[in-house]
Amino acid sequence: MGRAVHKMLLIGILFTVCLNIIPGEDSYAGAGRKTIRIASLEHPPVFFKDGTGAGTDMLTELLDAMGYDASIKLYPLGRAINMVNSGHIESAFLYPQTDPKVTVPLTIYYSAINFVYKKSRFPGGVNYTTLSDLNVYKIGALTNSNWSVKLLQKGAGLKLDFAPNYEMNLKQLYTERIDLLPLVDIAFMPLLESVFPNKKKEFELTKPFSMSSYCLIFSKKYPGNKNIIDDVRKKLAEIDMRDILQKHYGKYFLEGIIPPYMLTGKIIK
Repeated sequence: MGRAVHKMLLIGILFTVCLNIIPGEDSYAGAGRKTIRIASLEHPPVFFKDGTGAGTDMLTELLDAMGYDASIKLYPLGRAINMVNSGHIESAFLYPQTDPKVTVPLTIYYSAINFVYKKSRFPGGVNYTTLSDLNVYKIGALTNSNWSVKLLQKGAGLKLDFAPNYEMNLKQLYTERIDLLPLVDIAFMPLLESVFPNKKKEFELTKPFSMSSYCLIFSKKYPGNKNIIDDVRKKLAEIDMRDILQKHYGKYFLEGIIPPYMLTGKIIK
């Protein structure tokens, strides 16, 4: 009788343990979500030094709507590019400047690229017809920025001066060590606010000289990425990005409204 009671007690304990380790409904719901790791660089207001920013909030909301979680970490530009090219991470959020043989860029939105200049250096503004007209000036650029080398140096014959971050670029612009600094429209005011909050009126933007897409760039080398690439590409075609972009980027544009080219990549002149 004692053995029977002991056996029944043991069965009851095992049954209770099994009940406790069986996942509930919430566990099953979360188990199917894939976390996409994203490398990028400090680039206010898209990404601030602590990892917050309009890009963080936008990507988190966008990927959540697709059924994915986002994990975003910031690196120097060269390292972020190498991580995606080598397949050490799933993706990066950058301008398309990785190796096209091993990566797939999916456009999220477009930005206009202008030159920042110091008003006292160019009181009459900076006027040009083609980029090659600016070959007498020294142009600031971000270290490891392939698009700057390709478009400005090799394409237009401009003289580039490299710095590791935009803050240093802007300081060099202020001290007139460089003449012009290419910068996307959305980063202009946050950069001035960060570096020269009391001197914002001393700087101005030229007319846009180029459009660039900001992309989720996926590595072909990362295991399982092909299915994710196909899925994200399909869902991007289904999602209306206007509301998401307006929500997270609107306040950085004049009148608080995102420009039409942010979605189309075309500036109406």
